[in-house]
Amino acid sequence: MSSQIITRTKDLEKLGFYKNDATVYLALLELGFCATGLLIKKTGLHRNIVYEALDRLIKQGLVSSVVQKGKKHFRALSPKYILKQEKARFEIAKEVVASLTKLQKKEKQEVVIYEGKEGFQNAHIDVVEQMKNNSAIYVMMAGGKRWYENMENGLKKFDKIRLSKKIKDKIIALESQRKALSKYPRRPLWEVRFLPETFNNPSGISVYDRTTLILVYGSPVLVIMIKNPLVALGFKQQFDILWKIAKK
Repeated sequence: MSSQIITRTKDLEKLGFYKNDATVYLALLELGFCATGLLIKKTGLHRNIVYEALDRLIKQGLVSSVVQKGKKHFRALSPKYILKQEKARFEIAKEVVASLTKLQKKEKQEVVIYEGKEGFQNAHIDVVEQMKNNSAIYVMMAGGKRWYENMENGLKKFDKIRLSKKIKDKIIALESQRKALSKYPRRPLWEVRFLPETFNNPSGISVYDRTTLILVYGSPVLVIMIKNPLVALGFKQQFDILWKIAKK
């Protein structure tokens, strides 16, 4: 592996890349159109690691693939896409900072922490009960399978309340969750879009009118409920920016 790749790998890691993804992407930029054999030799990584990295890079829109003479070949797409993603993140940061700065005006707020599966379900049901008719829930970095596992039987009551009020559920998830989410029955008034893995966040965020839920999928699972309209507005603005660039 060249010293230039090693240096640039560290740069890409600062932008949120996994180390192996950065190594494979940079090697592809140097090699151009090639099969995995050359990539494995160039990077010195195990073939399974190379394939996993390629799969993530394809989902992020940074690598394309084509079958040529019965063999799969790959090409690194323009690095300008990385800049586009970083610009989107910068815009999100500006919106969030602008909204959070307003909190210095000592807006009253209430913070409640729920713990465990029962708390997880109660938090979601309590907050949807307080929502207005014909409104919407905005979810970022959905937990996918983990969300369903924690909601369990509470999902039926949650959706019953939501649908009786005609509340839409708009969700932004990661591309890696697309397959897992497709296994669950499609719910009414429910729409999901997907972002590449570079937008990964270990915590989920849901905005319910003037209330925000921060979901921490640890052991036990935690839900931090923040009742503050300015906090909700800040995350809603962040959602709007991501929704525009997410794919159906």
